[in-house]
Amino acid sequence: LTPTEGTVNVKMQSVGRFRSKRSCIGLVSPYLQMYDEFSAKENLRLALAIRGVAASDSPIDEMLERVFLHDRRNDPVRTFSSGMKQRMKYAFALIHQPPILILDEPTANLDDEGIGMVRQIMKQQLPNGILLVATNDLSDIDTFDMQIDLNVKN
Repeated sequence: LTPTEGTVNVKMQSVGRFRSKRSCIGLVSPYLQMYDEFSAKENLRLALAIRGVAASDSPIDEMLERVFLHDRRNDPVRTFSSGMKQRMKYAFALIHQPPILILDEPTANLDDEGIGMVRQIMKQQLPNGILLVATNDLSDIDTFDMQIDLNVKN
């Protein structure tokens, strides 16, 4: 989408000046799909390649540790539970260290360990960039300093 007016700046730079706009955004959404036949590691290699980032094992392994999937790094994503797939979406969104992170229903399908992981990711993102969260779960927004309620009543 081309904006009709206004600009988005991240760290005093217009997003339009980024070499690839894909490199400045990470997205976690229920509708985000992985390649089920690929392993967790292969999916992250692809995520980096799409964004024009050279892939090496070290950052991929570190990311899989961060989302508690390192032990399953070589398993096809089709063998993952819904919670594991949700954690994989976080790895996909964060692997390139984007300054803008967009989370749609961030704790959906996650167990307590996964919810703790998401809360930690949110806390780390807040001072380092922009975090946009769309949620119906009020416990997801406890740590934010600004909230916009879009609950329109007729």
